Amino acid sequence: MIRRMIPIWGAIIGIVALMFTSTVLAASASVTTSYPYTANDILTGVSNIYDFDIYDGGDTLVVWDGSNLKTYEVSSGDMIENLGAPTGYSGWASFVTIDPSEETVWIGFTVYGTNNDRIYQVDLDDAEWHHVASLSGNFDLDFYDGDAFVSGLNQVWSGGTSDTNCIWLLDTSGNNNHQKVIELDGNSAGLAIDPDSGDFYYASYNGDYARQLYRWDSNDVQTAISTTTYLTYTHGTKLSDLEGGAYDVDVDEDGNVIFNGNGVSGSYNGSYLAVWNGTAGNGYRYDIIGTGSSGSSHWFTMIGTVGDITSGGTVYQGDYYTSGLAVVEHSP
Repeated sequence: MIRRMIPIWGAIIGIVALMFTSTVLAASASVTTSYPYTANDILTGVSNIYDFDIYDGGDTLVVWDGSNLKTYEVSSGDMIENLGAPTGYSGWASFVTIDPSEETVWIGFTVYGTNNDRIYQVDLDDAEWHHVASLSGNFDLDFYDGDAFVSGLNQVWSGGTSDTNCIWLLDTSGNNNHQKVIELDGNSAGLAIDPDSGDFYYASYNGDYARQLYRWDSNDVQTAISTTTYLTYTHGTKLSDLEGGAYDVDVDEDGNVIFNGNGVSGSYNGSYLAVWNGTAGNGYRYDIIGTGSSGSSHWFTMIGTVGDITSGGTVYQGDYYTSGLAVVEHSP
């Protein structure tokens, strides 16, 4: 299925952003919260940030602004470095992910038709770009135990139901022999891997398992990798139904599972940010952290977390229709 979960005209328009020093607002233009959470915005001069990551203990952001990859100091909003863009290639950015070493950043791109979709690794010191892999319909990337895993199609999109979204063990040798680890369905969405347990999390957007949050046990994943088999939804644990189609999922440092959803009719102004309540099963088993602010359109995108978001931590939330990043904080 087609990978990008935003209105197609919005993707075709593209993004041209002017960068200014951020202004922290008293409230967020994209996320409305209730106690014990508060929200404000940073980098408000940057249009439509939906691909980013945060590192250096929460002090530094790396952001794709539609034309260049840049780093920012969180506290001041000042740009640290312009890392540029790939030479001789352009596409829509799909993800930005910091390497566990925090020495490089990985960024994926797709093009119309998904026939030249690429993943680059960028050195944070010298801003050198390396084309490390190609994977059609790539959407998100996460790491575990030194390996990179990507959600996406791994085939040129044909526009038909035969297109299969999966989680792949990324081959960075240059041969692009990516190994299918978990077979999914529907539009591609974000994935998360618990860095402690190695469990995999995925919140679906549509398909036969539409609007559900799932977890796959680390032991099952490692067995699938070693035996070159692959898992499906039937091998995982359903954690919750979802009120809206998911875009991204994340795991904070205390193991809390955070995710968002879009396309909710008649509530939340279309989008919501939530944390799983820890009890698996049917029904909506999560607590709402924030919803789309009133008075404008919303489409929540990638999530970034710092600390324990249920006890003094922070969630960074991108919004396709709103400039800057929402900073959602939990009162300790």
